[in-house]
Amino acid sequence: MSKVFQRKKSIVIGLRNRVVMMVMVAVVVVVMVVTVAVVVVMVVTVAVEVVVVMVVTVAVVVVMVVTVAVVVTVAVVVVVMVVTVAVVMVVMMVVMVIRDSNMIFINVHTYLNT
Repeated sequence: MSKVFQRKKSIVIGLRNRVVMMVMVAVVVVVMVVTVAVVVVMVVTVAVEVVVVMVVTVAVVVVMVVTVAVVVTVAVVVVVMVVTVAVVMVVMMVVMVIRDSNMIFINVHTYLNT
């Protein structure tokens, strides 16, 4: 009777040891899978952040370049307009002075001839 009891006891202990080992292996596997998943999520997050930062940086640079181009274009247009107005005013003044001097010359000439 005691040999049968000892055999049953050893079978139960063996089964319990196997179950404990299987549970430990399962826990180790779950921990490894969770660790790999966390690492993958971190890598993907960093990659997405890098891509987003690069895209935003490129967009900011493009906006800055376009802004500078618009400002330079407006400045050039304003300078051209100011120069054009100045040239037109100078030409008009010269024309008016020449016309007035001709009128004066014609009037004096006419007066002297009479």
